[in-house]
Amino acid sequence: MAGTAKRHHFVSKFLLAGFTQSGEVTDELWVTDFKTGKQFARTPATTGFQTNFHTVDIEDVEPDHVEQVLAKIEGKCAPSIKAVIRDRKIPCGEAYHELIYFMALMMVKTPKARKVAEHGAGFLNKLLLKRAFRSKETWESVQADMRNVGLEIGEDVVYEEMHDFVNSDGYDFKVDQNWIVYTMMAGAIELMPSLVDRKWSVLCNPEGEFICTDHPACCSFVQEVPAMWSPAPGLPHTEVQFPLSRHIMLMGSLEGPAVTVQVERKHVALFNRRALAEAERFVYSSGKDFIWLGRDGLVKHRPDELVAALRREPDASPPKPKS
Repeated sequence: MAGTAKRHHFVSKFLLAGFTQSGEVTDELWVTDFKTGKQFARTPATTGFQTNFHTVDIEDVEPDHVEQVLAKIEGKCAPSIKAVIRDRKIPCGEAYHELIYFMALMMVKTPKARKVAEHGAGFLNKLLLKRAFRSKETWESVQADMRNVGLEIGEDVVYEEMHDFVNSDGYDFKVDQNWIVYTMMAGAIELMPSLVDRKWSVLCNPEGEFICTDHPACCSFVQEVPAMWSPAPGLPHTEVQFPLSRHIMLMGSLEGPAVTVQVERKHVALFNRRALAEAERFVYSSGKDFIWLGRDGLVKHRPDELVAALRREPDASPPKPKS
């Protein structure tokens, strides 16, 4: 369809603009691609997107309807984010909720979040199939239920063959695009209470060394936890970090307090390491080189040392910046 937008940004252009040298959407920033190992300069309009990422297939609905809705949401949130960058303080009232909603979207509408949702749906569907074929009696009961709702079952379906196939794991599920997009939008709303309740600090770095990734908002434990636990916005002793520009990052904690502070280079390097650990493929930075904190406690910047930086291990709580 003519005029239908197909280039859908999973990281908003106006957010990426904050990681250019000038802060303008027409300027360039550096993109590091972990998959290819390449680095290149791009404008916010020409990176951070996938073709048809938000496209839906619904009768009487434009294919890019969700992209249009997201564009309106981002247009409404942009002034609040620019105000935080300018004034170094968290807004109140409606502007605060607009900021938090935008952050929630940045946690759920990314390639990494989509991969997690698709994996979860595939795992659940396989589990249900295995339950359906755990015995011949179970399968016959499932068949009866299917017929009762008008579903046809081929007469050539042999239980023993299907049982072996279902338990072989030699298959996968293709998740419906409409379901993925709906789950994304609903997920942002579900995240809101956990994010709204956090105490948000504004971290400032005059040198402009904060980075952004293709999964901008991330959550990290700040103390040791049992093995196999995953950090989540609703859990205590976690910090949610969200970079707004190369100079400004928001940090949300349930324990607080909320402050506005200037952070040293080593703290920036730690926060960048957390961001790298949650990235799917791309990092966006104002310069070709960017910093992160190595496991040895030293600030790193060489690309060949990134492998160590990407190992997913809990971070100890960093020393508190002085206000």
